[in-house]
Amino acid sequence: MDAHDGNVFLHDGLYYYYGASYGLCKEPSGPSGCTVWHTGGCGFQLNHNVSLYTSTDLSEWTFRGYVFQMSSMKTQGIMFGPRVLPNPMTKKWVMWFNFLPATGTGVSQSQCAVSISDTPQGPFQLVTDKVTTLAWENTGDLNLFQDDNGDAYIIYNSHIDASIYKPDHLMSVEKLSDDYLSSLGRTFNSGYF
Repeated sequence: MDAHDGNVFLHDGLYYYYGASYGLCKEPSGPSGCTVWHTGGCGFQLNHNVSLYTSTDLSEWTFRGYVFQMSSMKTQGIMFGPRVLPNPMTKKWVMWFNFLPATGTGVSQSQCAVSISDTPQGPFQLVTDKVTTLAWENTGDLNLFQDDNGDAYIIYNSHIDASIYKPDHLMSVEKLSDDYLSSLGRTFNSGYF
């Protein structure tokens, strides 16, 4: 399966696994397999898409195709960490993911992007390549949580200015807007780590 750092969701008796497609790239040799962190290294390619696999039993999986194509982005960059939730109010499927715009010799700060679809099978269409309502910038790993009442939250870490803050990471939990397309910007954070 070419699907990485995504999520599994059960809907109408079918498991959906959304993950970043790395194009079956090969990691460089070395003690960690990752010697550099830049565009072109360690799976940080500009050709990632979001793969969808489905299963009825979590054992046998069927590839359903790419539900989001990076070629649809206005700006080239690296995508990872797709997370998908259904929105009971809008009846849309909402995908958040990390996006690192390419900057010639490397990547800029990471940001969150959002896309939507009418069905869990996609295709997902980009809403924004940078969510501007988050309390913190330069976002890292993220996850989405949906409460029983339909409220949704984003949980993410942020890489903050190491010259000011020690340590230089912050974990934040923020409630999403009713349409799940943005954060309300009110943060509940764990402090720095």
